[in-house]
Amino acid sequence: MQRLAVARTLMRSIVSEESLIGLLLFDEPSASLDPTAEHELFARLRELRGGRTMLFSSHRFGNLTKHADMILFMNGSSIAETGTHDQLLQRDGEYAKVWKLQAQAFL
Repeated sequence: MQRLAVARTLMRSIVSEESLIGLLLFDEPSASLDPTAEHELFARLRELRGGRTMLFSSHRFGNLTKHADMILFMNGSSIAETGTHDQLLQRDGEYAKVWKLQAQAFL
């Protein structure tokens, strides 16, 4: 169902080159996907992005955050850190702590 919802959203936004849709919002689009499907989803979204702005909310780091133009890392209801993946890792703040915690499962 999740793949179908994402596919419908993308189809509506790219049906024609004259599409007025410039902003796409995704709430945990890969939550129920296996790692291979998640990788394919985000690779495809990057291909289809065009000039559109895509905004994602996610609790999982990885394929999505590594390629993000900007990350807004939230703590509770406020923004704790902003930057690219590499910038946030260099700062060694909250984002880096959570990134390292999740990465430990794969190292």
